[in-house]
Amino acid sequence: MKKIFMRMVSLFLAVLMVSSVPQTCFGHYYGYGDELEAEWKIGNLDGNVWHPFTSAWASSTLKEGDIIFRAGYAIDNKQKYQRPWVEGVRGSGIGETLTLYFDDEYCIGGLTFRLGYARDQARYNKNNRPSELLISFSDGSYVDCWFEDINAEQSIVIPDLVYTNYVEITILNVYCGTQCDDTCIYQVKAYEMVG
Repeated sequence: MKKIFMRMVSLFLAVLMVSSVPQTCFGHYYGYGDELEAEWKIGNLDGNVWHPFTSAWASSTLKEGDIIFRAGYAIDNKQKYQRPWVEGVRGSGIGETLTLYFDDEYCIGGLTFRLGYARDQARYNKNNRPSELLISFSDGSYVDCWFEDINAEQSIVIPDLVYTNYVEITILNVYCGTQCDDTCIYQVKAYEMVG
């Protein structure tokens, strides 16, 4: 009887683990302007208004041969180049910033991220990807966000809408790559929550 019970528990846990693997994540935060931990849920920001960024600036960029992994790659929608922004300092890039600008001030309620060199799984594994980011806005507010180590879009919902003309992203911690100590951000999008 004990064996049957243990098998049932093992099966239940296996089903629970498989069903809880996120594909697109939705982060909810308890508090605002503090160190906050995400509760990841399956979901996305479909149906909300996407506000494209118009320009980008970074505190550093990686140059490899003729390729500069510039800040603009994080907002280019991957139409021409499938490259990320990559910080360019020695080490894992803790403290490096990526600032993304709008053409006007918008009321932002959510952001989506593809972190790491997300073009394919091999590049993703090889390079660092952020595990924790500080996200700051021009109105003086900020959120401290944690991310899972998955090659998929992850979303955060900002608990109080912010009015901002830029989003500044600071690398606070990373998941280490297998070969390169370079931290990559592949894609960032901002949304106004509706409904």
